[in-house]
Amino acid sequence: NRRNHINDLKGQRFGKLLFMYRADDYIAPTTKAHRTQWHCRCDCGVEKDIDATVLKTGKVVSCGCHSAKLAHDNKPYPPYYAMELSM
Repeated sequence: NRRNHINDLKGQRFGKLLFMYRADDYIAPTTKAHRTQWHCRCDCGVEKDIDATVLKTGKVVSCGCHSAKLAHDNKPYPPYYAMELSM
């Protein structure tokens, strides 16, 4: 049974996300295609529903906090701040 196989993900971890339970399917407005969603809790405490396909392929590893941290850590100093550092 496909539904039982999908439920096997409960309690598993992908990146910073813990699968808590299967959420309602997302239904695309134009094509009416059903997408499996999982309710996940991130290590930072945020809970949200995420598409199962992107979770299993590794395209999503957090609620967004990981991407935000990477962007912040890799952000170059603003030009005025770099000038102050060189003085």
